[in-house]
Amino acid sequence: MSQENKQQQNKQLTQILSECCSSLQKRPFHLFALDCTSNPRIFAKTLPDWGIVHAPNPIYNNLPITIGHQYSMAVYLPEKLSGDTPPWVVPLSCERVSTEQKSTLVGMEQISHCISQAVFKGTLCVSVGDCAYSDSSCISQANINPEQVHVSRAKNNRVFYNAIPEKKRKSRGQLKRYGTKFRLNAKRLRMADESTELKITSKKGKELTVTIECWNNMRMRGKKGSDTSKTSLRLLRIRVYDTAGKLLFKRPMWLIEIFKTTNCKST
Repeated sequence: MSQENKQQQNKQLTQILSECCSSLQKRPFHLFALDCTSNPRIFAKTLPDWGIVHAPNPIYNNLPITIGHQYSMAVYLPEKLSGDTPPWVVPLSCERVSTEQKSTLVGMEQISHCISQAVFKGTLCVSVGDCAYSDSSCISQANINPEQVHVSRAKNNRVFYNAIPEKKRKSRGQLKRYGTKFRLNAKRLRMADESTELKITSKKGKELTVTIECWNNMRMRGKKGSDTSKTSLRLLRIRVYDTAGKLLFKRPMWLIEIFKTTNCKST
């Protein structure tokens, strides 16, 4: 069977599986997740399109790689209607990533196809991914869909940029696309545009405070074929404190969200 026929069958299967997704009850958006996993085939030397792929390795000082195939998964996360609802997902799409493809772009294309199904049309759709799905190519792909909000983690050493105010733009010469640098690991950051606090209780019964700080209208440097200089991003820093006001984790968690003013309240 040719690769085109396999992709066509996968799309038909996605259409069938999307009809199994439950309708929204309380949540105002559909939630999707995507990730890539490897299938080691170290000794299959005659396997077609056999190559080196990423694979976590628990052995110290070993490279996180293996030899075999890589598969991209896109799943739907149903909403929990009660605290007793077990966690489960609906697998919508699974495609093998060839050695000539980029796994993150394959995943973003899968999400775009899932969102285009009749069940999800006309509703806000949120896709989540890890740090690998926070580069400029993934942001550009997600920005094409007006009903999609993409949220991904960001490494603590990333550098973003503030937007340039319109009044500082010059009439002659090439316009500057980026403002001042915004380093996530800087000791001092400018005041957040928005912030909130949440009180939660851990599974061990400890009272914790979660602070969420938000910086709006940020910019990311793009690459050839994926210009993100005009894409407005929202950066979120999440930190957890104990009852004594001490940080529970050494490093905060940073999230990137494509900032769409029409959908920001829903997310």
